[in-house]
Amino acid sequence: MKIVLLLLLGPLAAFCQPRLVKMQLFDNHVGLMAPEGLSDIRPELWRSKYPDRPKPQLALSDSTGLTDLIGQYNDQDIQEEQLDATITLQVKAIKKSSPGISIVKKEVRPVNGKKVAVIKFLSDGLDERMFNCYFFTAMNGKLLFFLADVSFFTSASGWESFHQSPNSLPHSWI
Repeated sequence: MKIVLLLLLGPLAAFCQPRLVKMQLFDNHVGLMAPEGLSDIRPELWRSKYPDRPKPQLALSDSTGLTDLIGQYNDQDIQEEQLDATITLQVKAIKKSSPGISIVKKEVRPVNGKKVAVIKFLSDGLDERMFNCYFFTAMNGKLLFFLADVSFFTSASGWESFHQSPNSLPHSWI
């Protein structure tokens, strides 16, 4: 069964003005729109940004290292009907592992006929604040998740517009 999730990374476009390109991932089961120029995260950058985490199946970054797209398809069983309960558990886990985060929005919504759980939040990066969009769904009864994050410093003007109206810009992430 093919799943096509069109990921419109609007804040990235607003911050860096990149051209969006279609990416096919996970044996062409997932299609998403992402900023042009994302490439595999260099091993030294991965270790510096995520020192205690193994590198997932998908780990992309822009040339500056300020924007990341991470994805993993794993063996954790999940059905679409479980997404509402799972999003609540995920928010609790995120807050426990990173007490300084601020949840901007959480919801389960349809994307191209599939239910997708979305958590948008602000967190501390290595030396800057980050805007994060964590989203997950069921694919063939297993968990498929992505985390897209962008540094506040990618563009001051883009961040100012987001900061003044934090619920408007994140709607365009997916």
